[in-house]
Amino acid sequence: MNREKIISALSKWNELRFDAAKIIKRLEDGNCFAFSPSDFDDESQYIHAYPGIHDNWFTFFLIPAKYDTPEYRETFNQYVTVCPTIWNLSSGRIPDFIARERMHRWNTHYKTWAKKQIEETADGIFQVFVINREDFEVQDCQVNLALREDLVDPLAQAIADMIVTNKTDTEVFYDDFSKAVPPYGPTAAVNDFFLLELAMLSE
Repeated sequence: MNREKIISALSKWNELRFDAAKIIKRLEDGNCFAFSPSDFDDESQYIHAYPGIHDNWFTFFLIPAKYDTPEYRETFNQYVTVCPTIWNLSSGRIPDFIARERMHRWNTHYKTWAKKQIEETADGIFQVFVINREDFEVQDCQVNLALREDLVDPLAQAIADMIVTNKTDTEVFYDDFSKAVPPYGPTAAVNDFFLLELAMLSE
Protein backbone atom coordinates (compact mmCIF):
# COMPACT_ATOMS: atom_id res chain seq x y z
CA MET A 1 0.00 0.00 0.00
CA ASN A 2 1.35 3.45 -0.83
CA ARG A 3 2.24 6.09 1.75
CA GLU A 4 -0.69 8.35 0.96
CA LYS A 5 -3.28 5.61 1.57
CA ILE A 6 -1.68 4.64 4.88
CA ILE A 7 -1.59 8.21 6.15
CA SER A 8 -5.13 8.79 4.92
CA ALA A 9 -6.37 5.73 6.84
CA LEU A 10 -4.65 6.87 10.05
CA SER A 11 -5.97 10.41 9.60
CA LYS A 12 -9.53 9.15 9.27
CA TRP A 13 -9.23 7.42 12.65
CA ASN A 14 -7.80 10.53 14.27
CA GLU A 15 -10.54 12.71 12.81
CA LEU A 16 -13.14 10.52 14.54
CA ARG A 17 -11.40 9.81 17.82
CA PHE A 18 -13.45 12.31 19.81
CA ASP A 19 -16.78 11.31 18.25
CA ALA A 20 -18.02 8.38 20.33
CA ALA A 21 -20.86 7.34 18.02
CA LYS A 22 -18.64 7.18 14.94
CA ILE A 23 -15.79 5.40 16.73
CA ILE A 24 -18.19 2.80 18.14
CA LYS A 25 -19.52 2.21 14.63
CA ARG A 26 -16.00 1.44 13.45
CA LEU A 27 -15.23 -0.76 16.47
CA GLU A 28 -18.20 -2.88 15.43
CA ASP A 29 -16.22 -3.97 12.35
CA GLY A 30 -14.00 -6.34 14.33
CA ASN A 31 -12.15 -7.04 17.56
CA CYS A 32 -9.00 -8.82 16.33
CA PHE A 33 -6.64 -9.29 13.40
CA ALA A 34 -4.24 -11.92 12.13
CA PHE A 35 -0.53 -11.26 11.93
CA SER A 36 2.57 -13.22 11.03
CA PRO A 37 5.80 -12.00 12.68
CA SER A 38 7.74 -13.37 9.71
CA ASP A 39 6.41 -10.37 7.79
CA PHE A 40 9.13 -8.42 9.60
CA ASP A 41 12.74 -9.49 9.20
CA ASP A 42 14.30 -6.75 11.30
CA GLU A 43 15.17 -6.94 14.98
CA SER A 44 13.08 -4.11 16.42
CA GLN A 45 12.08 -4.82 19.99
CA TYR A 46 8.73 -3.10 19.53
CA ILE A 47 6.05 -3.06 16.89
CA HIS A 48 3.70 -0.09 16.53
CA ALA A 49 0.09 -0.99 15.70
CA TYR A 50 -1.84 2.01 14.38
CA PRO A 51 -5.64 1.95 14.09
CA GLY A 52 -7.00 3.33 10.85
CA ILE A 53 -9.97 3.25 8.53
CA HIS A 54 -9.26 1.79 5.09
CA ASP A 55 -11.99 1.03 2.54
CA ASN A 56 -14.47 2.06 5.24
CA TRP A 57 -13.21 -0.69 7.56
CA PHE A 58 -11.44 -0.68 10.95
CA THR A 59 -7.90 -1.77 10.11
CA PHE A 60 -4.55 -1.89 11.92
CA PHE A 61 -1.27 -0.90 10.32
CA LEU A 62 1.77 -2.57 11.91
CA ILE A 63 5.31 -1.26 11.53
CA PRO A 64 8.55 -2.07 13.41
CA ALA A 65 9.56 0.84 15.64
CA LYS A 66 12.85 1.11 13.76
CA TYR A 67 11.04 2.29 10.62
CA ASP A 68 8.56 4.58 12.36
CA THR A 69 11.00 7.48 12.13
CA PRO A 70 11.66 10.51 9.92
CA GLU A 71 14.59 8.69 8.31
CA TYR A 72 12.08 6.43 6.54
CA ARG A 73 9.70 9.22 5.51
CA GLU A 74 9.82 8.17 1.84
CA THR A 75 9.88 4.39 2.31
CA PHE A 76 8.01 3.58 5.55
CA ASN A 77 5.17 1.98 3.58
CA GLN A 78 7.55 -0.82 2.55
CA TYR A 79 7.63 -1.90 6.19
CA VAL A 80 3.92 -1.66 7.00
CA THR A 81 1.67 -4.72 7.28
CA VAL A 82 -2.04 -4.01 6.74
CA CYS A 83 -4.30 -6.03 9.06
CA PRO A 84 -8.08 -5.64 8.64
CA THR A 85 -10.09 -6.52 11.75
CA ILE A 86 -12.53 -9.39 12.02
CA TRP A 87 -14.77 -10.61 14.82
CA ASN A 88 -13.66 -13.47 17.03
CA LEU A 89 -15.52 -14.33 20.22
CA SER A 90 -12.44 -16.13 21.55
CA SER A 91 -13.04 -19.19 23.38
CA GLY A 92 5.00 -11.49 30.13
CA ARG A 93 2.61 -14.68 29.29
CA ILE A 94 -0.59 -14.34 31.13
CA PRO A 95 -2.84 -17.14 32.39
CA ASP A 96 -5.51 -18.31 29.99
CA PHE A 97 -8.37 -17.23 32.23
CA ILE A 98 -7.05 -13.65 32.50
CA ALA A 99 -6.55 -13.38 28.73
CA ARG A 100 -10.04 -14.69 28.05
CA GLU A 101 -11.50 -12.40 30.71
CA ARG A 102 -9.89 -9.34 29.12
CA MET A 103 -11.04 -10.29 25.62
CA HIS A 104 -14.53 -11.00 26.91
CA ARG A 105 -14.57 -7.62 28.68
CA TRP A 106 -13.84 -5.92 25.36
CA ASN A 107 -16.52 -7.89 23.49
CA THR A 108 -19.06 -7.08 26.17
CA HIS A 109 -18.21 -3.49 27.09
CA TYR A 110 -16.33 -1.85 24.19
CA LYS A 111 -19.22 0.47 23.31
CA THR A 112 -19.64 1.70 26.88
CA TRP A 113 -15.88 1.94 27.34
CA ALA A 114 -15.31 3.89 24.10
CA LYS A 115 -18.05 6.41 24.89
CA LYS A 116 -16.68 6.99 28.40
CA GLN A 117 -13.08 7.14 27.18
CA ILE A 118 -13.88 9.70 24.49
CA GLU A 119 -16.29 11.87 26.44
CA GLU A 120 -14.77 11.76 29.94
CA THR A 121 -10.99 11.56 29.55
CA ALA A 122 -8.36 13.95 28.24
CA ASP A 123 -6.62 11.23 26.20
CA GLY A 124 -9.66 10.04 24.27
CA ILE A 125 -9.48 6.83 22.23
CA PHE A 126 -6.14 5.14 21.51
CA GLN A 127 -4.02 6.29 18.56
CA VAL A 128 -1.48 3.46 18.52
CA PHE A 129 -0.47 0.34 20.42
CA VAL A 130 3.13 -0.54 21.25
CA ILE A 131 3.58 -4.33 21.24
CA ASN A 132 6.72 -6.08 22.42
CA ARG A 133 8.16 -8.35 19.72
CA GLU A 134 8.38 -11.12 22.35
CA ASP A 135 4.59 -11.46 22.22
CA PHE A 136 4.81 -13.11 18.81
CA GLU A 137 6.11 -16.61 19.54
CA VAL A 138 4.75 -18.64 16.61
CA GLN A 139 4.45 -18.18 12.87
CA ASP A 140 0.80 -17.12 12.72
CA CYS A 141 -0.73 -15.10 15.53
CA GLN A 142 -4.10 -13.59 16.30
CA VAL A 143 -4.23 -10.22 18.05
CA ASN A 144 -7.38 -9.34 20.01
CA LEU A 145 -8.48 -6.02 21.42
CA ALA A 146 -9.09 -6.35 25.14
CA LEU A 147 -9.84 -4.37 28.28
CA ARG A 148 -7.92 -4.87 31.50
CA GLU A 149 -8.90 -3.65 34.92
CA ASP A 150 -7.23 -0.52 36.24
CA LEU A 151 -5.38 -1.80 39.30
CA VAL A 152 -4.71 1.75 40.51
CA ASP A 153 -8.40 2.59 40.33
CA PRO A 154 -10.45 -0.65 40.34
CA LEU A 155 -13.65 1.33 39.98
CA ALA A 156 -12.46 2.85 36.71
CA GLN A 157 -13.88 1.60 33.40
CA ALA A 158 -10.83 -0.29 32.09
CA ILE A 159 -7.62 0.19 30.10
CA ALA A 160 -7.32 -0.66 26.39
CA ASP A 161 -5.17 -3.70 25.81
CA MET A 162 -4.07 -6.18 23.14
CA ILE A 163 -3.79 -9.94 23.66
CA VAL A 164 -1.60 -11.97 21.29
CA THR A 165 -2.82 -15.55 20.86
CA ASN A 166 -0.08 -18.01 19.95
CA LYS A 167 -1.34 -21.42 18.81
CA THR A 168 0.66 -24.57 18.11
CA ASP A 169 -0.50 -28.09 17.29
CA THR A 170 -0.62 -28.95 20.96
CA GLU A 171 -1.29 -25.77 22.93
CA VAL A 172 -2.68 -22.26 22.94
CA PHE A 173 -1.01 -19.55 25.01
CA TYR A 174 -1.38 -15.81 25.41
CA ASP A 175 1.05 -12.91 25.68
CA ASP A 176 0.40 -9.35 26.76
CA PHE A 177 3.32 -6.96 26.57
CA SER A 178 1.42 -4.10 24.97
CA LYS A 179 0.61 -0.49 25.77
CA ALA A 180 -2.07 1.78 24.37
CA VAL A 181 -1.00 5.33 23.47
CA PRO A 182 -1.96 7.89 24.62
CA PRO A 183 -1.05 8.28 27.43
CA TYR A 184 2.57 8.88 26.60
CA GLY A 185 5.40 8.08 28.96
CA PRO A 186 9.10 7.20 29.25
CA THR A 187 8.71 4.10 27.05
CA ALA A 188 6.36 5.78 24.58
CA ALA A 189 7.31 9.38 23.91
CA VAL A 190 5.46 11.65 21.49
CA ASN A 191 8.36 11.69 19.03
CA ASP A 192 8.47 7.87 18.86
CA PHE A 193 5.53 7.76 16.45
CA PHE A 194 6.39 9.38 13.14
CA LEU A 195 3.38 7.97 11.28
CA LEU A 196 1.09 9.54 13.86
CA GLU A 197 2.79 12.88 13.29
CA LEU A 198 2.22 12.55 9.53
CA ALA A 199 -1.42 11.56 10.03
CA MET A 200 -2.13 14.55 12.27
CA LEU A 201 -0.40 16.93 9.87
CA SER A 202 -2.60 15.74 7.00
CA GLU A 203 -5.90 16.38 8.84
